Amino acid sequence: MSSLGILIGVASKNDPAMVKSAFQKRKPLLTENDIFPFEVHWSRKSDSVARILKAWNIASDSVIFIDDSPMEVAEVHAAFPDMECIVFPRGDYRAIWGLLKHLRGLFGKSAVTEEDTLRSASIRRSQSWSEMENAPSVDADNFLKSAEARITFRTGKSAADERALELLNKTNQFNLNGKRFTEAEWRKILDDPKAFLFTASYEDKFGPLGKIAVIIGRTVERQVQVNSWVMSCRAFSRRIEFQCLQHIFDIFKAEELVFDYEMTARNSPIREVLAALLSGPPVSGSCLTLVDFSARVPQLFHVVEEEVHV
Repeated sequence: MSSLGILIGVASKNDPAMVKSAFQKRKPLLTENDIFPFEVHWSRKSDSVARILKAWNIASDSVIFIDDSPMEVAEVHAAFPDMECIVFPRGDYRAIWGLLKHLRGLFGKSAVTEEDTLRSASIRRSQSWSEMENAPSVDADNFLKSAEARITFRTGKSAADERALELLNKTNQFNLNGKRFTEAEWRKILDDPKAFLFTASYEDKFGPLGKIAVIIGRTVERQVQVNSWVMSCRAFSRRIEFQCLQHIFDIFKAEELVFDYEMTARNSPIREVLAALLSGPPVSGSCLTLVDFSARVPQLFHVVEEEVHV
């Protein structure tokens, strides 16, 4: 499952040694490497679920909780009302088959991207990154400089880039306006001769994250209109967002960027970034000049590469 990009965590009221023994002796289809994180203790399961969500850095409405105890399911659902919580139908094989079909409908994919295969491992590495970044006496600039980060920007307008469209349609937190696109709308956008599409892939000494950012927009003389901009939550805190903007300014020799910003219930991360650069809350049509960006952008340490695809 982890090779398909599906995240699985365990919240169990149990003895950790017993859980570990079960994986070693019973040889289940899922191994310990397929699951992260493990929350095995005697505390409330809602607390365990909260920590799992934090490790994954995703919202509760993107997760399904399954437990064979109706009481545990009720306790978690009370804490996370947006989460789908299901009582596992133990002993009812027809209901179990129905549950599997339901999960396949929610998480099944027609194709697996490179980023899907990297997702589980990159989340583990992100936790290591976070632990080191937040360690006492760690200087942010020195830490980022030592990370040996590399960003590859790909320029092109290929509608066949499934990962770009997937990121736009599934990203919530770092999302300029929450707009979603059908395949037909996507192709129409890319057919515009003034439109551009940038994607960014990232790796550092902790490992690769794959393609983690997408920006689409239009150019009008020395002004660039940024119509959609998303970035995976796995890429937070690495100043990738600032390097994306720097790249746009550099490539187009732009004097200003205009953002088609719209506040959503969940896009506070991008709102905070834009507010810091604009010195005020962003609104639809907010304009960032090169002068203001250069004065406010933090120091960047990425090695930047560019690939052009027709």
